Amino acid sequence: MQVIPTERPDVFEVRGRGELQMAILIETMRREGYELMVSKPQVITKEENGKTLEPMEKVFLDIPEDKVGIITEKLSARKGKMTDLQNHGTGRVNLEFSIPSRGLIGFRSQFLTDTQGAGIMNKLLMDMRHGMVPYLKETLEVWFQIEMEK
Repeated sequence: MQVIPTERPDVFEVRGRGELQMAILIETMRREGYELMVSKPQVITKEENGKTLEPMEKVFLDIPEDKVGIITEKLSARKGKMTDLQNHGTGRVNLEFSIPSRGLIGFRSQFLTDTQGAGIMNKLLMDMRHGMVPYLKETLEVWFQIEMEK
């Protein structure tokens, strides 16, 4: 974890690896009596040769066979690309996706709900890549903002 001071003396930027690490820090501080205001998590990007690079992850899923459609749909909407699918004929399927880290923010709880707690998800940080494509929600927000300004 890394704590970075900001221009305001009462605001700090905390960098860590994943939602769980942040949740543990926040809960520990809350139990010690600190009052916190926490902003929406953001992925740390990197500038290289004038291009913005974002972290990419490989996600490995073991899910019930009847949940493949909904999980594939949800990860595709988050810019995930399926790289492997193995159906072993046991009622469970192994999926592998390549996805930007920002696409995984908030996904774990949705995944557990969609698989009714029967899914297993592991992820591995692959590398930094360029080509930050906005999500549909981001695209619509910009479009609405432009329309409102007219």
